Amino acid sequence: MKLWPFTRSGVKTFNEARKQWRWCSIGRRRHLSRRSIPGGSHADVSLMHEPLEVRKLLAISAGYDGNDLAITADAEGDAITLEFDGAIVKIYDASGLYDTYTTSGFSGNITASSTDANLNTSFTFAFDQTALSRALQIDASISNTAIGSAIESTSSADISFGGLTTIAADISTPASINFGGDVVIFDDITLTATDVIVSGNVEAAATTFGMDDIGITWQESTAATTR
Repeated sequence: MKLWPFTRSGVKTFNEARKQWRWCSIGRRRHLSRRSIPGGSHADVSLMHEPLEVRKLLAISAGYDGNDLAITADAEGDAITLEFDGAIVKIYDASGLYDTYTTSGFSGNITASSTDANLNTSFTFAFDQTALSRALQIDASISNTAIGSAIESTSSADISFGGLTTIAADISTPASINFGGDVVIFDDITLTATDVIVSGNVEAAATTFGMDDIGITWQESTAATTR
């Protein structure tokens, strides 16, 4: 009795058919296994075990925190710049404009801090000598603050700077100014406040600009205190 009626003169012998089916089955399994691997080749298997390169992007975050506009530095070397044109607060990071906020959108202060005091972050003011109806409060976790434009705050809340602060413009407020760290003066400046408290050292960068008369002018209503 013939179990496999085909011969070489017909379609296939049993052994040839079985052999073809076996290789087709193996090829199909290999094909499926390649497609299941991202990239589609067996060479990619070794890459799956290699560590990925970690790239840390400079980034900040900002938003309303209760009544305050809070800005937070999140990465190593974050550089935050704040501009104000009379109605809109513009926040910049290293890549450009981050976001804008209107002063009518919040009633509290403008605050800045860092998620880690060791991130070497910076904060720069560029207010274009416009009266600001909100107080500025920079946390000590910000490594350094640069005041390059005059600040005229009309808020009754105190202005505070936590870390190293460099000043090249006047600051005016009906409340107090509190410097929690060292202060470096880059020009003749006038500080107008009910109290000015400096917890660190005050230095004049006279050698940088070749000046010998850099100093702070205290308004009659200002009481200066160094701790």
